[in-house]
Amino acid sequence: MTVGDKNKIITVDIENPIKNKEISVKSSDNAIAKASVNYAGKIVLQAIAEGTVTITVSYPEADDVTFQLIVNRKEIINPDPGPIDPEKPDPGPIDPEKPNPDPGGEKPNPDKDKFSPLNLL
Repeated sequence: MTVGDKNKIITVDIENPIKNKEISVKSSDNAIAKASVNYAGKIVLQAIAEGTVTITVSYPEADDVTFQLIVNRKEIINPDPGPIDPEKPDPGPIDPEKPNPDPGGEKPNPDKDKFSPLNLL
């Protein structure tokens, strides 16, 4: 599952149902994934945060069933850059001869394109 996924339904078949008894389910960490049983007796999972949890399914007079649920972080494919500020000037084309004006960027290296036997190894 991925963070934000809701209502992942899991159907559980009970071979010899006991009258007036229902399954129950729990998550080892509700901060990562929540587990519940809906009105139709089906398990509903909801992914909250990245991580791994153990889901335990219980039914009276039966062994518990456990499984691991891995919740992956949500990939941002094309983030919205936000509104464009018309007051901000266009930086124009990049001049490879000038140092990078961005202090957080890569520092210029005048020896970058020079080769020696030592840096070819």
